[in-house]
Amino acid sequence: MEDSQLVTTVANDYTVMRVSNSSSANRMTAMTTGAKDNVIWETDSYYQLRYGGWTLKENVTTSREILPPNVVTTATGFATSRTTAIRWKLPYFPAYTVRQLEDAFEITLYRTTDPQNRILLARNPLFLTATGRRSGENMVYTFPYKPGASLNGFSLSYEAGTLTLAFRNPSPLEEGSLPLAGKTILLDPGHGGGDPGATGPLGSLGDTEDDLSLRVGLKLRDKLEALGAAVIMTREDGDTVISLAERAALIRSARPIMAISLHHNSIDYSGDIGNTFGALTLYSEPLSAPLAASVQEELVKATGAQDRGASFQGLAVCRVYDCPSILVELGFITNPYEYENLAAESYIIKEAEGITNGILKYLGGEK
Repeated sequence: MEDSQLVTTVANDYTVMRVSNSSSANRMTAMTTGAKDNVIWETDSYYQLRYGGWTLKENVTTSREILPPNVVTTATGFATSRTTAIRWKLPYFPAYTVRQLEDAFEITLYRTTDPQNRILLARNPLFLTATGRRSGENMVYTFPYKPGASLNGFSLSYEAGTLTLAFRNPSPLEEGSLPLAGKTILLDPGHGGGDPGATGPLGSLGDTEDDLSLRVGLKLRDKLEALGAAVIMTREDGDTVISLAERAALIRSARPIMAISLHHNSIDYSGDIGNTFGALTLYSEPLSAPLAASVQEELVKATGAQDRGASFQGLAVCRVYDCPSILVELGFITNPYEYENLAAESYIIKEAEGITNGILKYLGGEK
């Protein structure tokens, strides 16, 4: 049912796009406010866009218009101490997808042409070069990393005929006793506000997951601030109510150099609770994998916890592109032996020390 004049415009940042019209379908690159594309199919709840993605109808506005040929007139790069960016002059904000590769960043702008096929980059700490190539009716731009460089976060925006792709530059440690000076870190103690999370062997008579996560978060905050960091907490008490969507939105709006959510794992008490234990660190975007690996390694080293590794899992608070965002499962609150450690002040200090060391290792370039 392709209608060449039925056009969708993405209404909100981080709009979910999927490979088919189902809430369980795999996700594609989330879309930014203002991106446009034609509708080629619809169901009661979903639109399928010409570039291939599906989204809920509530995520977009529609209009009747004919999109003009999306021809890039200029493509230039610039850099500041904090950002490396590319600006394309073009008639409208097209649908896009990105790929976070090990050795390069790649973005496809759909139904877009660029007669020059190249971008002159400014001197920057991230990329060797930038090249464009035609793929059907689309443009694919590739940015290979310099040796030792990697992705630290990115964002897209469109205003007054200019599409800007901004990359966050590395945030190296400062010399001296305040290595985290000038850096903002967001900490997210899980649950709270009437949501206790998982309960331990003592039930509500002992520390629940929200209690333990907050205790670790406050201790970690103190350690990071002592090293010069500005720390944003999603909650600092047990009463604050904050949803997963609000936590993720705060990560995006606060623009920290990283975000760390703190949780405690659990299994059903009918399971083998005595033999299920250990720490685990999760991430949802490839750019967050190096931070997850560093924090997991140092956490295990500091606490002696069983190492369950760093691994991928789709999580609301970690589906961000603006900065590395991870979720640390500090241990199994349902294991009566591990619970004794998790509730002990001396162990919580070790957890905070381990995560701090992982942050320092990551920012020091040992990824």
